[in-house]
Amino acid sequence: MKMKIFPLLLACCIIALTLPPGARVVHAQSEEEILQQQVVAELEAFAATHTLDELKAEVFRRIDTETTTNLNRPQLLKPVPKLSGEDEWGVAECIQRRTQSCRLTFEADIITHAAGTITAAVACTAFTATTGVILCSAGALVVQSLLNSAASRRQEACRINAIQDCIEPQDIR
Repeated sequence: MKMKIFPLLLACCIIALTLPPGARVVHAQSEEEILQQQVVAELEAFAATHTLDELKAEVFRRIDTETTTNLNRPQLLKPVPKLSGEDEWGVAECIQRRTQSCRLTFEADIITHAAGTITAAVACTAFTATTGVILCSAGALVVQSLLNSAASRRQEACRINAIQDCIEPQDIR
């Protein structure tokens, strides 16, 4: 196995050595890297026209906005599908109960993410240099956004599974 890896490693080294000085190797940026750059740019633009204290307040406003937006998403208020005919097996109640559980779990996740982001932002505001506040706060805001996106995907999957699990034929014994 070592012999198979060596030619590949040698080829990579040769390619790297033949690149002209200053050549950039382009790599695909992750969602996190793109979001980080965007948030840093937004905070830098804000800081250019505001004081350091206003910048710190802006970070907390953004945390609040991210939290409120997620807690008030229309997807959380999707109606439970109506069933036609009689519901002698309690399918509607099952769907209602299970989807409510999904929603409550999602809301708890969002609030937990906000608490963690606030804790990180408090630490970030200890910086006295604008650049330190921006870089630290951008990291915290990006993590909150990514965690909330993951929670949103989990909530939707939970909702779909809840409906499917309740609609599947009941085991009669």
